[in-house]
Amino acid sequence: MPLSSGSVALKNFIPHDDSEIVKRYKKAGLVILGKTNTPEFGILPSTEPVAFGATRNPWNVEYTAGGSSGGSAAAVASGLVPMAHGNDGGGSIRIPASCCGVFGLKPTRGRNSLAPRGDIMGGLVVEHAITRSVRDSAALLDVTSGPMPGDPYYAPPNSRPFLQEVGENPGKLRIAFILDPQTGFNIQPDCLKAVEDSAQLCSELGHHVEEIEPTFNTDLLSQMFTVVWTSGVATALESITQLTGQYLVEEDFETLTWTLYEFGKDYTATNYMMAIQFLQLISRQIVASFAEYDMCIMPTLAEPPVKLGTFDAPADNPLTIYWQLW
Repeated sequence: MPLSSGSVALKNFIPHDDSEIVKRYKKAGLVILGKTNTPEFGILPSTEPVAFGATRNPWNVEYTAGGSSGGSAAAVASGLVPMAHGNDGGGSIRIPASCCGVFGLKPTRGRNSLAPRGDIMGGLVVEHAITRSVRDSAALLDVTSGPMPGDPYYAPPNSRPFLQEVGENPGKLRIAFILDPQTGFNIQPDCLKAVEDSAQLCSELGHHVEEIEPTFNTDLLSQMFTVVWTSGVATALESITQLTGQYLVEEDFETLTWTLYEFGKDYTATNYMMAIQFLQLISRQIVASFAEYDMCIMPTLAEPPVKLGTFDAPADNPLTIYWQLW
């Protein structure tokens, strides 16, 4: 089955082997119907690759289904399938799930093995799925989770099947909610109301709920994420030569992709390792901020789904779109 990554450069590429997660899908008896659409190399949060055209939101076809797993979310939301594979580095499961009104879970890194690959973008990218329900997501995670020999790290084993957790009484939880992530973006009223309504419902159910503000450096987080993300784009493109034997040709890639490639390949190994270290430091700060809470509610996106074409990169300055996102 072709593995194009939404790119003209890989439009006819067919891998020789299944990834471990696909092997586990097949072993569980899942029927794989086909491939869904994705933005080129999963870069944008809207699925509109030049290679295959736009994926439309099933609820309003003039709007985005999100990305990068936008094709998967649209397939689930439209009733084509009950679940569809997705992966997530910077929101690629969560964003389309939010846009299409379905359930998306980015599990703990190492919960699903990335075999035969190793670490992707310093652990940012994980594999799982978009589903119609929490139940289906839990059932799928039960058949895919667990390490493979040689994995660089893996999540601690769960004490019982995830499916058994669904519907269990959690007791009284301590729940935090965030209305101002302090990212510099204005959160639209609809998105804020969704958080407030969720927090109110949890309070009415008897849980302890309180608003908090992030205490970590969001500007530094964005800067370090950019180093890792653009380095990952550069790595993805450089890998094409190894996979296909073809040299990279600028005309085979979208303008933003090629610009991020050139941006990312100019970072040094020192830049990359420093970015990883800072992201790990920020991760510790985030964990410390949330240590006394069982869960946190916050907006997935700063605004409801946007119209298709919103993220079209201008040819004279394609990075304009990227900076608007992060």
